[in-house]
Amino acid sequence: MVDLLTIDRGFGPGKWGDGDWNTVVDPSLASTRKDRSLVAVKAAFAFLLLVGMLVLSIFIFILKKSRTDALKPMPLMATLAAMFSMVISMANVFAYNIYGLEVSKTKEWYLITSLLSELFETLSYCIMFYVFYTVVHVVKDRITNMSTKVSTTIKYVHLVVVGLFAALVIIEWSYMVLYINSVVHNEYIFIEQASVESKIDTARCILFWLAAWEIVGWTFYLGLMTSRGSSKVNIKMSAYFLIAASGFFLGENFYYFLWDVIYKLRTGNTDVGSATDIIQEIVRFVFVQGSFFGLILCYWRFPAPEARFDEISSEENREARISSDFVDRNGLAAREVEGSTPLDGITDKKAGMFEADTSRAILEADGSDYSPDKKAGISEVDGSKGILEADSKLVHEAAS
Repeated sequence: MVDLLTIDRGFGPGKWGDGDWNTVVDPSLASTRKDRSLVAVKAAFAFLLLVGMLVLSIFIFILKKSRTDALKPMPLMATLAAMFSMVISMANVFAYNIYGLEVSKTKEWYLITSLLSELFETLSYCIMFYVFYTVVHVVKDRITNMSTKVSTTIKYVHLVVVGLFAALVIIEWSYMVLYINSVVHNEYIFIEQASVESKIDTARCILFWLAAWEIVGWTFYLGLMTSRGSSKVNIKMSAYFLIAASGFFLGENFYYFLWDVIYKLRTGNTDVGSATDIIQEIVRFVFVQGSFFGLILCYWRFPAPEARFDEISSEENREARISSDFVDRNGLAAREVEGSTPLDGITDKKAGMFEADTSRAILEADGSDYSPDKKAGISEVDGSKGILEADSKLVHEAAS
């Protein structure tokens, strides 16, 4: 077998030409080998997805502003980052196809659009994994009202998984840059680089597909928890919308998994036809939109944390007790009792105790009769206390 690196075609070792990034080329030559109408459809779906992401991002901003406290634990900014990464990717996909349809002469620099679209699309998927993992843990903690050591450990494991995905994306994109650069400079080494890049891409797609299955499993688990427990309607609907979003996300990763395993690994061909390009664009448009739309509905229905009395500040608690006319003896929330009489008018009296009308008998708290002839002293009413005993039958008459 001839070593491609040592082939000399008059342009230097391992080269078939003397091209560089400033070489003027005709991008339409690539599109002429395909049906131009199919390329136009591909560009149209990329543009529609771009617009769809921008529209959905508006709803994220609205939710962020209107439900700040309720959605504080939710990864809204990460969701926006994933959306705008997809917007940048689709803008470059659209530009690349427009070059192939309309531009006849340009420099090789136009291939940068292909590099950027690949980078930001895979970066968007990577951020989406972080978003789904975070939402799963937030919903789970809200349903159970607790966070265990096992749950915390799983959170860290998921962060490590997302970090590994990010590293894999960077490695794959680096090999793609080397591959494109070799093609531009007419170097035969591009064949080897394309093979390595294809294998890394296949490995990434398989790992993404497996991780997407894990997310679907978590969301179904949360759905079962809410349906069997005493969870409120809002948290149930939020969990159901999360299931739908994860299903769309799995569908997209499943398609790319099938493509890489069935087509690339079996045939070794990395050049796809126009029909396959169209299918990819349609699948991407439907499932990406569905994933983000499901997440938005999940955020919309996610309930705010319920306020508890023991979480009220001590100052608010003290003011509530002072302003009430009746405080029950168990130290619970201050409550008004209909018909209760404030003691302000009583404590403002100059007399330290109430004089009894001699014409009437006064019933003491213990139920015994009292008459003026008796030597016993008159019971005083402690005016410093704001609590009237419910079982006492004292009748007070203010002295004139």
